[in-house]
Amino acid sequence: MRYLRITIAKLRGQPIPPSVSQDPNFSQDSFDSFNQDPNAPPRPPPISKKPLIIFLLAVFGLPYLMGKLIRAMSQLPSHTLPPTAINPSQGGGQLSRAIFDFIPRNLGAEVPLRKGEVVMIISRAGNDWCRVKLRDGREGYVPLAYLEGVHNPEAKAQPIISPPGEQGHAFIEEFRDEE
Repeated sequence: MRYLRITIAKLRGQPIPPSVSQDPNFSQDSFDSFNQDPNAPPRPPPISKKPLIIFLLAVFGLPYLMGKLIRAMSQLPSHTLPPTAINPSQGGGQLSRAIFDFIPRNLGAEVPLRKGEVVMIISRAGNDWCRVKLRDGREGYVPLAYLEGVHNPEAKAQPIISPPGEQGHAFIEEFRDEE
């Protein structure tokens, strides 16, 4: 109770009230003789309120604060990279589209695909797997059966030129693109 009186006095800006032990009319001897019983067991120490306060904070305070933290974090914008255009002329790869969803079993080496996602094939690893690059820059392996080729309008097809002397050679030479 004394702590509560001192706290209220400090908050109000009043002087701290004197304690009972500082009262000149009070003597410890008179109190001890009044309360002393030779057959009574010694008084137990007062019960501490700290464990109760810590328990209440743990039971009510932490879940409340964690809920506020989760709500605040869910409202923050995510830090994902925006999708960028894949330029196959830089990597020398071929563009492909995912036919099916692919869920990797080994996240360290494989990458997930969604149906319709366009990826660039970097290299082939055997007949069944290939290394691809996703739009967000991640690279990994996917099954080749999950991909289909995509027409790349930027890639120039090799001109079909018949050897000289064959039929149609002159016709193709007339319409050949000048580079």
